[in-house]
Amino acid sequence: MAGSLQFLRYQQVAHWRRAFSVRSQHDKLSFFLVLIVLIGAYRLILLLNTAASELQTGKTEVWAAIAAIVFFVWAIPAVECQALAAKTDDFYFLPINKRRFALINISNTFLVPTAVIALLISVAAIYPLLFSLHPVVGSLGLFLYCFLAAFAWTAFFRLLKIGSFRVLIFVAALSLAIFLVRQSQAFSVSELISIAPIVQIASGEEVYKNLTLLVAAVAAAFLVLLIVMTSSTSSRSVRNRRSPGILSRIRIPLHLGESIKKDLFFAWKTPDCYLSLLVCTIYAIILVQVDFSFVSFSVAITLSVMLSTTLAFNIFGLETPAGFQRLTLAPIKPADLLKAKNKAFFLLVFTQSFFLLPLVLYKFGVLWLFIAGIKTTSICLLCFAFGNHLSMRFPFKMRFYEFSIGGSIPAALLGIASVSIVCNLPDIVSRGHVTIALIGNVILLPLSYLVYRFSLDRASKELPGYWEDIGRQLA
Repeated sequence: MAGSLQFLRYQQVAHWRRAFSVRSQHDKLSFFLVLIVLIGAYRLILLLNTAASELQTGKTEVWAAIAAIVFFVWAIPAVECQALAAKTDDFYFLPINKRRFALINISNTFLVPTAVIALLISVAAIYPLLFSLHPVVGSLGLFLYCFLAAFAWTAFFRLLKIGSFRVLIFVAALSLAIFLVRQSQAFSVSELISIAPIVQIASGEEVYKNLTLLVAAVAAAFLVLLIVMTSSTSSRSVRNRRSPGILSRIRIPLHLGESIKKDLFFAWKTPDCYLSLLVCTIYAIILVQVDFSFVSFSVAITLSVMLSTTLAFNIFGLETPAGFQRLTLAPIKPADLLKAKNKAFFLLVFTQSFFLLPLVLYKFGVLWLFIAGIKTTSICLLCFAFGNHLSMRFPFKMRFYEFSIGGSIPAALLGIASVSIVCNLPDIVSRGHVTIALIGNVILLPLSYLVYRFSLDRASKELPGYWEDIGRQLA
């Protein structure tokens, strides 16, 4: 046990050293992240004050929203711990059994730097509970609730490496979306959240019964997580399954088609792509049953592309260090390499959203279909422009079937916000007038292409100078 604790202490030091590495000193966009944090903190303080005043009168609507925020914020350290768990697997030569390794990986969720964000928000959530009928029991329930969230998210991200679980989650999300669309008038999400044990503890309803339910839920989540961590389905066995199988026979009739195909297949091994596909599928279901304006398509396609921007902003992230270095032996120009990866991302967006085009034609007409194609192309071009810049200056290693946090988060947020605003502006300004929307998007397309060409030319000249640094970051 003493050796495991020492190992954990060394890991914690490594986590924090990585967080304050030399790379962060060159990030000149930190003010953007600080601004978002300040706005979010101000909004959270308002919610906490409102929840405190409502709990005094027995209302729990705002507190339910805060409880949901607390639950989802624990996904951030759980995402960061995915790569750490894979690295810990490399220490199997140590005289530590699988169960103890699993406990070490579970403990990492509370030791990584991003856990501070979740801890601060969780501690702040105690303030409204001080005005509830049972402040001590409510605080204890919140403590258990945080453990439940951490264990549940860690188990969820670990299970995503299993193909059958990913299919199950995708089908369950689609079924839930169909149910919500059909029951939109009679079903309320707030009513569903209000029956959660942590909310009922705050309202004073069956406090000790709900506290017992929380204890049971935490124990169940921990046991599931422990079983998943100690199971034979490890990240090492998953990483070796890289062959595309029957899809390898498909030929892409483009320059460097095999490289594009490889990048496309690798991209579909990340959960980001399935989230984007899920957004497009849910939007297709909603669009069939509800009459929306074309702005809804703009929002849906922007959200879908933005969920996959890690692949555009980190185009070298799925390369192995050895494979990346071997590219220097191939007769490929830097511009051709960047173009190939950009084309792979464009094909990825097409495979995620191609089934929306017939629906747009059916719902809005031919002109809006033309606008939809122009808009999607403009979004991709602007993503390429940001991606060619960020993938060289802030590269980081990505892994199959894992969400990734890395690189310059402020720069990525700035890129997402800029692309979203610029590409949706013509449709918002047009207010449903097809002529204005067409003119705005037609003007946007060549401007996006010029920005992309400028980024491509600049990145092509700079890539040889960044080559060694990218190889070290991917190692």
